[in-house]
Amino acid sequence: MVIALVVGFVMPKSFLPERNQGDFTLALELPAGTPLEQTKETAVAISELLVSMDEVATVYAQVGETERTLAALKEYTAANTVRIRVLLHPSRGNRRRTEAVRDSLKQNLTSLSGATYVFRDEGIGLGEILASNEASFTLGIIAEKPEDALVVAEELLPRLREVEGLTDVGMDRVLGNPTVEITLNREKALRYGLEPDRLARELRARIQGVVATTFNEVEQRIDIAVRLSREQSSDLVTVLSSPVMVAPGKTVPLGIFVDQSEGRPVREVVRNNQRRQITITADVRGRSLGRIWKAVNGILDEMDLPAGVAFMTGGEQEEINQSFRDLGWALLLSALLVNRSSQFSRNPS
Repeated sequence: MVIALVVGFVMPKSFLPERNQGDFTLALELPAGTPLEQTKETAVAISELLVSMDEVATVYAQVGETERTLAALKEYTAANTVRIRVLLHPSRGNRRRTEAVRDSLKQNLTSLSGATYVFRDEGIGLGEILASNEASFTLGIIAEKPEDALVVAEELLPRLREVEGLTDVGMDRVLGNPTVEITLNREKALRYGLEPDRLARELRARIQGVVATTFNEVEQRIDIAVRLSREQSSDLVTVLSSPVMVAPGKTVPLGIFVDQSEGRPVREVVRNNQRRQITITADVRGRSLGRIWKAVNGILDEMDLPAGVAFMTGGEQEEINQSFRDLGWALLLSALLVNRSSQFSRNPS
């Protein structure tokens, strides 16, 4: 009896058992501007490493942008992104074997300079059926100015990754990759006697080419374009240094008529009470959620926040808070009903 009590006391316990079917996805994002060819080489190297492991049964890799479907909108895809689905051989020790495969991958992924990655378990278990669609840990950053929320999120992200028990910490991809924005200088173009529309066509022709003729088949019409080589058209310096005729026998570089700036297009806008919100999510493993939030709240208290920035909890913590609020209302209602019932029993007339 004593031995049974000791074993029952030290045995790991949880409300719902951990579910792991030996099926997970690696979401890898290389630095912005990485060409598709280099992304493919990285995906092939990681896939070959996975295939060489005895625990791995099947590997699927997806490189670059996906189709513009409703499901694809939930994940950010670009020329520098990789999605690798990994299925292990069926076994009773799937959790332990999955962690071993992930640890082996992490050793190789850390050598990729500037790359970020997260792991996600696949499959459906009882916990996923009963829980909401949110991650176990969800922290919302709300700000009047969207750039303030982004600065706070980027400062907070590496600190949260150091919190014991938080794994696969990630942030909403609210901004796309950096882009070069070209603006025509209309005044300078007019001083040279050039129409801005002509300059726009010249710039487009150097990048996309000019349709010279068409090839007609029975049910298809194919444009035949004349353009610069791929190396020249993808090099902005070469494109802008190409000559434009401004007078008979006189040319100037195209670049003198344009202004360059760097922009980051907004991919997704999330609002909470008319204010921009960025969400940080993570999985919880090996530590209670209460202790994790205690450590996170300590980090939040130490941060020097811009004016108008606030935090909002979510995930399982918000579900716990909501449950306690519902329980409080239920206790209050039951107390009122019991009090009313006791008054009625004392005064039946």
